[in-house]
Amino acid sequence: MKAAVSRALDNEDVTGLMAILQADPLTTARYLRVVNSPFYGSRPPIGSAAAALQMLGCHASAMIALVSSFDYGLSRKRDHRLERMRLHCLQTAVLAHALSAGSDWAEEAFMAGLLHEIHFMLHATAESGDAREDGVVADYANRSAALLRSWNLPGAIVDAIAEHGRAQQTGLIPASGVGRVLWLAHELAHCVSSVADCVPHDLGWFAAQLGTGVGNLGQMIAAAQERFRAIERYRA
Repeated sequence: MKAAVSRALDNEDVTGLMAILQADPLTTARYLRVVNSPFYGSRPPIGSAAAALQMLGCHASAMIALVSSFDYGLSRKRDHRLERMRLHCLQTAVLAHALSAGSDWAEEAFMAGLLHEIHFMLHATAESGDAREDGVVADYANRSAALLRSWNLPGAIVDAIAEHGRAQQTGLIPASGVGRVLWLAHELAHCVSSVADCVPHDLGWFAAQLGTGVGNLGQMIAAAQERFRAIERYRA
């Protein structure tokens, strides 16, 4: 993070900073919270790190991101829960983006995937032990949605996370849109780290839910994994 901020401040190279804001749910959520705060005036909510950076500028964005990431860095020294969750959220985000490629809401799907467990991550920075209590797993998506709504993030992102939470509670997959893609991407992220890890039956079920072929789904997963690796390379 410090190296990315330094580059952004010294020569306006924002590649590393954008990688952080595409890979770190805690930093991204807090960054967007600042961008959407009343301090910056009344306007439509911003849900994209790229749009936020364009509005705030390189230097302000770099400093906000650095401050936003501070307690996350301290928590990661205590345990690996946040890093595991960060990787899961990034995996969900790139899968959601790939599964919604060609739609008008692919970027919203990415951001919903990145932020769908933000309540759990914030809770984990303040608590020791396992923050995910038995019997309330689904509530974390609902709590994340409520939190992001209070931060004035775009409705499409907030609503998708809320739909994901309801689907976890009821077992009923959202009918369409960002919420459906988010739920499927979340489930897919748990069972596949590469195309080779997904047995044909698994791919077949997901392909049927998406109304596409197994081969096409495999290509989507491969594209998502390549983006995942690219983001992690820049982040490093």
